[in-house]
Order: sequence, then C-alpha cells, then structure tokens
Amino acid sequence: MAMRSCLNTITLGPDTELEESLRAASEAGFGAVELFSIEGAEGYAAASGMHVLKTLLSSLSLDVVGFVLGGFVYQSEREFADSLPGMKDSMSLAMDLGATNALLFIPSKGEISRRAAREMAARRIGEAADIAGDYGLTIGLEPIGKADYLNTPGEVYSLMREVDARNVALTIDIFHFFTGGCRLADLEKLDAGDISLVHIDDAPDLPVEELEDSKRVLPGKGDMDVVGFLSKLKSMGYDAPLSVEIFSRDLWGRPPSEVARMAKECLDSVAGEAGI
Repeated sequence: MAMRSCLNTITLGPDTELEESLRAASEAGFGAVELFSIEGAEGYAAASGMHVLKTLLSSLSLDVVGFVLGGFVYQSEREFADSLPGMKDSMSLAMDLGATNALLFIPSKGEISRRAAREMAARRIGEAADIAGDYGLTIGLEPIGKADYLNTPGEVYSLMREVDARNVALTIDIFHFFTGGCRLADLEKLDAGDISLVHIDDAPDLPVEELEDSKRVLPGKGDMDVVGFLSKLKSMGYDAPLSVEIFSRDLWGRPPSEVARMAKECLDSVAGEAGI
C-alpha cells in the first residue's frame, strides 16, 4: 500500500491503555498510529520515561504520525490564552515522538455570525500554525460534516488560502466528507499535497440526520463509497497516511487485538479494491 496504513487509537476504545493499543496495532500489521488522546502518551512518558516510550515504538516498528490537538477555533481570547501552556506541552511531546500532524477540528460556530466565525477561525488557525511551526508540526484542519459552518474540505481549503501559512493542511474524514454533502468530484478541486491525513471509516445507509460518530463502521462494512474515495485519492497522487478512526461501542467491547486485526483487514480490502 503506497498510502501508509495507520490506526487511530480511539478505534480500540477510549479506556484502552497506550501500550496495549500500540502492541495491538503493531501485531495487526499497521505501520503507524494516530494518537486520539495525547494524554496517554504524556502519562506513559511521565511514568516510564520518554526514552522507554520511544524504545517501545521502535521495537514495534511503529511511527506516530499525529495526534488530536482539539477544536478551539472559536474560543475566546482568555480561553485560548489559558490553553496555550498545555498545547505547547502536547506539541513538544508529539515532536519528540516524530509526529507531524496536529489535528484541529472545526466545530459548529454557535450563535456568532458567519463573518465573525470566519475571522475568528482564521485568527486561531494562524496562531496555532505559528506555535506548531516551532515544533515542526502541521496543523491538519478537519471539517466536521454536520457542523453549521466550514463543514466541507472546499470551504476550509478557501480559508487555508486566507491564512496563508505553510504548515496548515487538510485532514479529511470520509464520514464527514459524505455527511457534509460532498461528492467525489469535490476532491478534484483540491491539491493532494494540501491533504496531510485521511480518516478512513464507513457508515450505514441512513438519513444524514441519523448519522452520528457512534454509527461509524469499519471501512467496507457500510454503504459509503469508500473505494471510490480511495481511487480518487490515488488518481490525485495522495500518498500520506490512511488512519482508521471508528467510534463504535460494539468494537470497544471486543479485545483490542481483535479490533486492530479487523481494522487492518478491512483497510487492506478496500485499498485493494481501489488499486492501492
């Protein structure tokens, strides 16, 4: 697979310990992980030492491609200022682990106007990019399909050009892509080099209003055109990670090693159908 196979640790459950997640991902054949919660890595490094964590990753032949930074684009000045120390600590640890992508998702704007939301988002993204640059990280902007503004890659791509920072890119989640009303042709309006990460998942054929994160299923097990999406990425020249990210209580009730194996098999299956 030219595109790197990656497992987002949330797929194995929010209560799964970091080391168990890493071992499960490695044994299943993944070459990389995306940390849904950086706190697990921070706790592990504090208890055992950063060198122990890095040795563990090396022994498992795993890379950390990124982590979820948060969704603070509409925070007040005070809220953002208060979050900066923790943000910098997380970025520092991610840099030490060799990560390159800091995921910043864009939630609903709430009561503020579209104009105010756009101005605030541009400012926050620019500020986050400036900080991330000090740690060699790219801010991966993830549009949320059912959010009330900036909910598609095309809209966020336009905002990225306004921000004009070298270390800002798109993180595209297949689930949010389709629930945001996008079509495969919309991918052609993007430059593959501006996409830093893709979340791969699937969902059943339900009305959009009924589709929530918890309804996600493994790629190829639902009714979204995952194979077509991957084929389009391939034709565009995308060659960055594919990170399986599922929020399923059914999967969380199974052993992490079993879930990781199922995720890798499903990823390999749809990638093979897409000719990757």
